Amino acid sequence: QNELFMEMADVIVKEGWKNAGYEFVCIDDCWPSHKRDAQDRSPKQFSLLCSKVHTKGLELGIYADIGTSTCAGYPGSLGYYDIDAKTALNQTGRSIAIRKTCNHWCNYGDIYDQWTSVKSILDWTADHQKILVPVAGPGGWNDPDMNQMALWAIMAAPLLIFNDLRKHLSKSQRTAAEQTDHCHQPGSSGQAGLSYIKGKVS
Repeated sequence: QNELFMEMADVIVKEGWKNAGYEFVCIDDCWPSHKRDAQDRSPKQFSLLCSKVHTKGLELGIYADIGTSTCAGYPGSLGYYDIDAKTALNQTGRSIAIRKTCNHWCNYGDIYDQWTSVKSILDWTADHQKILVPVAGPGGWNDPDMNQMALWAIMAAPLLIFNDLRKHLSKSQRTAAEQTDHCHQPGSSGQAGLSYIKGKVS
């Protein structure tokens, strides 16, 4: 709902998240219509939301998929890049950045609340670093899902907060905001870290 994202934009500015470096309000999966309309569009009204977010000095990010469908089964943009961009442009009046390849890709499976899950993502990333490291940087980022802060920074992943910012945040969540600038310095090449030693820790 637009109201939810508008409220998040208010909190990002009021509570200091914007000053800490968080500049996007991002809408995840499930926002499009389930099917494209007669003009092959996947319609959703964003004009009012865009105006609200931009007046706060923030940008609006929208999840999409360059394949045939999103992770949740909504229409993807494969074969519809131009019409999807024009639909968004007509609603926002702003230019839309579209790449032939995605600019933020999920590296592995979804994370869950166990160290084995975090470790499996880390291990997979290390095993595939020869592919992932060279392509990560401004305009294209790894996404190890909601991983540990230090690992996320090493993997050159954008720092995203998936919390309801209207609710009281824990000390660790607040630390995430305060430490943002230390993880991604302005002008950084976005180079991901490499794994040189792999083994069990005693």
